[in-house]
Amino acid sequence: MKPGDAASSYSEIIRANIEALTTLRAATKRTAQAGMTEAYLALVEAKEHAGIERAVGAAGFGSGFAPELHARFIRLGAEQASYLSQFGATATASFVTDLEALRNGPRFGEVRDLRAHAVEAGYGSSIQVDPASWFTAASNRIDALRGLEEDVVQSIAESTGDLAASKARAVWLTVGIGLLLLVATGVISVLVLRSVVRPLGTVTTAIQKLSEGDTATQVPETGRGDEIGDVARATDIFREALIQQQAHQQEEQRRQQAEAERAKRLRELIEAFEGSVAKVVSTVTAASTELNTTAESLSATAEQAGQQAQAVSAAAEQASTNVQTVSSAASELATSVEDINRQVATTSRMAGMRARKPSVPTSVSRDSTRQPRRSARLSRSSPTSLKKPIFSP
Repeated sequence: MKPGDAASSYSEIIRANIEALTTLRAATKRTAQAGMTEAYLALVEAKEHAGIERAVGAAGFGSGFAPELHARFIRLGAEQASYLSQFGATATASFVTDLEALRNGPRFGEVRDLRAHAVEAGYGSSIQVDPASWFTAASNRIDALRGLEEDVVQSIAESTGDLAASKARAVWLTVGIGLLLLVATGVISVLVLRSVVRPLGTVTTAIQKLSEGDTATQVPETGRGDEIGDVARATDIFREALIQQQAHQQEEQRRQQAEAERAKRLRELIEAFEGSVAKVVSTVTAASTELNTTAESLSATAEQAGQQAQAVSAAAEQASTNVQTVSSAASELATSVEDINRQVATTSRMAGMRARKPSVPTSVSRDSTRQPRRSARLSRSSPTSLKKPIFSP
């Protein structure tokens, strides 16, 4: 039997018993047992609402309080308080004292604290309360109410000895119903323990392991069709999401590592390039210095060549002047040669005439002899005149 079905059957039994108690209350309304019957009915109603609150709280603390579930949880707590107040108003003083002791005890206090967490957090919020802890605390509180109920039933049973025979069956019916409720409550508690508490504990253990980062553990109870199965499936979805997140983080770490390695290689390449550029700059600087020195040397050579060109120009001008002087000397030489040739021709002519004439005056012969000598001297002096300019330009 599923926990939901068991709880539903239990609620139906309790409701039938409550209706029977209501009938009994009407039958004993004018008797001395009317107050205790009214108190017993209020206590049974409070215990019934406590059981429903336990189931609603377990679902809310396990998978979160939806708005309707949260409102129902708060309403069940208020209804229990109302029934317990009714019990205190109709029960005897001893039972009222017992109820106040339970209210001030740890079992009521633990449920009150856990209930306050849910009320303050509101619906749709994450509540850090273990569902198993809530279920245990609520069960302890119900057990306390059950103990008070047994005392009330015993008190009613003891006080029914003086009733008439017609009322005895009603009292025993009430006692039987109470005992039946006790048995049914015990059976339901065992069923709930086996079908709710233990599976819920295993799911809680899986959730704790997931919170510690352990994604290898499989989430149990995912095949159930009740609220525990819903919680288990939701937890398994969370586990799958956590596995994907871890894989994404690992991939991101690998990507960052690869980027760091690429950046390292890039820095090495940049450093190598800067070293090469520094060498090239050093080589270019040395070549520039050498080129500057060569340029200065070439400039000095060019200056020297300019000076030499000026000297060559001066020498060329001097050579031109010498050429003009030689030309003038050659012209004079040609004139002298013509003059010599003319004199030679004259001398030859005169010699021929002399040969034909036996007597030639001595003066003529002397002059003829004198002319060739002068021409010879002029011829000997011509090379010397070529070395020195005769006329200045």
